[in-house]
Amino acid sequence: MEDNKKFTADEVLKIISNKMENGQRWLLLNEMYDLYYNKSDKKVELEENY
Repeated sequence: MEDNKKFTADEVLKIISNKMENGQRWLLLNEMYDLYYNKSDKKVELEENY
């Protein structure tokens, strides 16, 4: 994979759904929530039984 390749949103979603295990998808979702939507600056802990 090229270091500077730009991906579309659809390409990213396909990579996530085809290449990532379910637990890793939940971890990614949790991190994205904290980065982009959580305005309180408090991290939301993810339960281990996803």
